[in-house]
Amino acid sequence: MKHHRADREPTTAPILTPFNGEMMSAVTRAGEAYAQALTEWQDEMMTLANRQMEQGNAAVAKLSKCGTPLDLALLQQEWAIGAASACLEEMNKLFAIAVRCARTGMPGANGASGRGAEPTQGD
Repeated sequence: MKHHRADREPTTAPILTPFNGEMMSAVTRAGEAYAQALTEWQDEMMTLANRQMEQGNAAVAKLSKCGTPLDLALLQQEWAIGAASACLEEMNKLFAIAVRCARTGMPGANGASGRGAEPTQGD
């Protein structure tokens, strides 16, 4: 006699057992934190690109006002310092997003605090 799937007892594949309950909740939280962090990273990178384009346009507008090679060198220096500072600031923001993602996605990684791994002195 041929049995239909509905006639059989439901089975759980042993390989999927670890993904039930707390494990699935942890995977879901980590996935949500990761997706949010990626969105924040994307927004930050777009903001940086827009700011850099505006600063580049401003530098080009000032270019015609340079009367000497020294003026040109000072303009180039001003632009380079601004770009380096913006990149450093952006790197700090992106690192903060990554740390927040790790802490949100791994609650309890440092005991029962739910805040994830705490940085140690010297990190």
